[in-house]
Amino acid sequence: MRFLKSLLDLTRRDKQRNVDVRGKLIQDNIADEIRNYEQYWLEHVNRVGKNRLPKIALLYQLEGKGGICRPRRKWREQDYLIATGLSITGRIAVNLPRS
Repeated sequence: MRFLKSLLDLTRRDKQRNVDVRGKLIQDNIADEIRNYEQYWLEHVNRVGKNRLPKIALLYQLEGKGGICRPRRKWREQDYLIATGLSITGRIAVNLPRS
């Protein structure tokens, strides 16, 4: 963001919001781009055959007992939350197995 503000000759003292700077320079939010890429990748993996490596990696379940700390959120669960949070109708969210 510092680079984008320098393009407009702005400093921190100017107190311009990041959203306003991105709007002036017609830049997208990087979080939205990452979310769109992950969604596209998940749709692709759901289309490929079940013997392909990306599908196997997505559906892989670890065996054995977990650690004593709080379990980490899996990418699959995070993507399911993103898919349902964006209110995408069934096509993506239904294909995800819940564990």
